[in-house]
Amino acid sequence: MSKTKVLFRAFMPLTLYALAAVIVGCSTVGDGTTTRPSGSADPPLSGVQIWSQNCMRCHNMISPTRYGDAQWEPVVRAMRVRAGLTSDEEKAILDFLKSAD
Repeated sequence: MSKTKVLFRAFMPLTLYALAAVIVGCSTVGDGTTTRPSGSADPPLSGVQIWSQNCMRCHNMISPTRYGDAQWEPVVRAMRVRAGLTSDEEKAILDFLKSAD
């Protein structure tokens, strides 16, 4: 395993916890949409942001490298319905999870 992958796996949980702390400024409305402070011109949320805001509401933090690309696809597809995600959000999460391999 490359040194980069070892470092990625070692620091990913800490990085995601830090990211979750940063994201706390956003809130989720009852329909699952994400709100931002008024007047905010922020870009759309990234896959890691959507993943941490939605998946971690019900699941413990797991490493994105726990499963391979082929394993993540049906999981994210099934959970999309339960979490009320859009197809764009599903794609962003999958792109993030696949990039972690």
